[in-house]
Amino acid sequence: MPAEEPLPGGFIAEVVRVGDTVRRTPPANAGFVAALLRHLDRAGVGLAPPYLGTDVGRAT
Repeated sequence: MPAEEPLPGGFIAEVVRVGDTVRRTPPANAGFVAALLRHLDRAGVGLAPPYLGTDVGRAT
């Protein structure tokens, strides 16, 4: 796995780049947001970003 590269900003959570992805520490409502994005995907709404998953190492 590529090393984490800290990114500037991140006023709310730590933000890092790992390979081709940008990751942040999930907020308290991460479960709700994941469920909402999955629902929108199943409903065929093309305007929402895909839910890519949770990095276990960053889960709170």
